[in-house]
Amino acid sequence: AAVAICIRGLGRGGAERLVVQEARALLDAGLPVEVWYQVHGEFLDDLVAIGVSVQQVPPRAARGHLKRLVATHGSIVVHSHSPAMSGMLVVAATGLANIRFIYTEHNMLSSYRPTTRALHRLTAGKLEHLVAVSGAVLDSAPEVRSRQVLIHKDLSTPRVQACLATEFRETGDLRVLCVASFTAKKD
Repeated sequence: AAVAICIRGLGRGGAERLVVQEARALLDAGLPVEVWYQVHGEFLDDLVAIGVSVQQVPPRAARGHLKRLVATHGSIVVHSHSPAMSGMLVVAATGLANIRFIYTEHNMLSSYRPTTRALHRLTAGKLEHLVAVSGAVLDSAPEVRSRQVLIHKDLSTPRVQACLATEFRETGDLRVLCVASFTAKKD
């Protein structure tokens, strides 16, 4: 099977960074991987540099890309990081076999345009699995067969280890280190 990782844009952001990491890990595992996007951005060069096939997939071409990948590899997993792109691909796959859909939700459902929310709700039943970046995001997401919250906690990097090894002058222990974007859309 091959994997198509799908995201609306490739600008600098958390979801886009996750796509690059996911593509690298899948390539390292020996799986055929393509990244499909609609809007150019800075991460395009990063993906090309690690050897990923990167395809711009407008809505009118989605069915052709799905058919091509299934014909080449027998079956595919479509992992989307955009509700609009996920919905578009689910609709484009109508009647096609050997395609499974996974979706990672990065935002609260209320943050999307009404048409995107409606498409997301209508096509969510075709998703095999939904992963959300927080409990609040999961609670706002459409119901699917399998759901979970992704908690990424890699404390093994040398920079984090050096920080954790630093002696602090104040009393008490360092319990949590969180680097994040504190914005309204991140709740």
